Amino acid sequence: MTSLRAELLTEKCGIAGVIAPYGSDAAPLVTVMGKSLEHRGQEGGGVGTKIHGGIFRYYREGESFNQIFNSEKVLARHGLNGEIALAHTRYRTLGPSNDLLYAQPILVGDNKRTLMGGHNGQVVNYLELADCLRSRGVRLETDNTSYPVSDSEVLFNWFLKAPGKNWIERIARGMEDVKGAVSAVLATDQDEMIALRDPYGIRPLSFGRINDHFAIASETSVLDKIGAVDQTEIKKGEIWVFRSGRTPENIVYDDSKLAKECNFERYYFAWPSSVLNGVPVDLMREAFGTQLAEEEIASGRLIRADLVTCLPDTGRSGAVPFAERLGIPYRDRAYKERYGGAGVRSFIGSSPLLRGQILDKKFSFSRSMKDPSIYVTDDSGVRFITWKYAVHALRERYGVKKIHLRSLAPKFVRPCYLGVNINKREELGAVEKRADGTFTIKSDRQIAEELGVESVAFLSINGYKKVMEGFGINPEGFCGYCHGEDGPDYDWKKYDLQKALEMYGKI
Repeated sequence: MTSLRAELLTEKCGIAGVIAPYGSDAAPLVTVMGKSLEHRGQEGGGVGTKIHGGIFRYYREGESFNQIFNSEKVLARHGLNGEIALAHTRYRTLGPSNDLLYAQPILVGDNKRTLMGGHNGQVVNYLELADCLRSRGVRLETDNTSYPVSDSEVLFNWFLKAPGKNWIERIARGMEDVKGAVSAVLATDQDEMIALRDPYGIRPLSFGRINDHFAIASETSVLDKIGAVDQTEIKKGEIWVFRSGRTPENIVYDDSKLAKECNFERYYFAWPSSVLNGVPVDLMREAFGTQLAEEEIASGRLIRADLVTCLPDTGRSGAVPFAERLGIPYRDRAYKERYGGAGVRSFIGSSPLLRGQILDKKFSFSRSMKDPSIYVTDDSGVRFITWKYAVHALRERYGVKKIHLRSLAPKFVRPCYLGVNINKREELGAVEKRADGTFTIKSDRQIAEELGVESVAFLSINGYKKVMEGFGINPEGFCGYCHGEDGPDYDWKKYDLQKALEMYGKI
């Protein structure tokens, strides 16, 4: 059996689908949706189409979606038209960056049936499933690379080979063997568009209606942009089937699991105007800021700061209420490049060198930054690369004397195996690898000394749960594995090979 934890893996992270009435073309609308999902990944993109009673077509590249589909002529050039259309924006979790073979949508088929799909998430037992497929004679396209096979390709082939008399049965049966985060949109050879979420609901997925079209997207903000009404969040363990000119149908294939939705969607990934669990994301981020301020007050620290600012853009929603609760003025002092290559999200940038180059172009600080003592808030701190750059700029270029960093998320102390590009504990700024190879969590004081700032503090896990309770949401219904908490109930030592070296429990 192949090692269950390969050094490299595959891709994610924004998906969209449209089904139109007979004779209508869904491709232009899904392309608009794909452009609106680019904040979820810029390392590949594609569009796939299915004509009623006809063939599948797709075009994908290892570039950002907006670079690929920069004109309607691209759709015409590649024959992309049909009643069903899918779009995907890729965010690489581990595997090759900007590689055509790892872009999506993915088309799989045999002499009986054909399926095309886009996947957001990460299958943790993909190597086991791939071995099973190979033993049955299935050839995987991404086996022909120097990188591990694509977990998304494995997933769709697993559906293809699952038992069942129709696609709903095959997908439901196939998901019984799949471990990991699966939000997917599919086009079938039966002229169906299918959407599903895994039994834990780890990654978001919703749909809505535009006249006589139905649209599916990773985020509700995309549905809002195209004017979709009757928006519905697809529930964990649920499959929805859409057919042209017919009312959608759904089944619940597994309701036995406690939800474990990704915390990082709320801190970072999701667009502020999106809605998760019926709550606007920007309201949740504002509540994180207020809670962080409450914890600041309760700590007894008496910091005389001149203002609060934030590292744009995701942290702004929480920075303002943080400042208001502390009674300190908030001012924008850092600005983000919004156009061209420098506008890509630095967390998503794959190589350390690339992230550094992006950061140097991504932020510019106002020359009015003459305040001697400031709070700087951010949506989260993972590798601390952004923080190090900001601290250096504020000290060396703008002469700020005292910097107090605050994170609107708890400390990240474990890798993520469910669709976020955090591969090993050595990458995490809040984790220390000791001489004996074990790992410990750094104290706030230690982090502050390493960053060269006066203080650092993070939202507490209990504070995060308190915010969720305030919105009437079960605080245990979220995956906190990266924060040292519980995730889906897998045997994580099979997939997280460093877990046995942790010298810490829950934080």
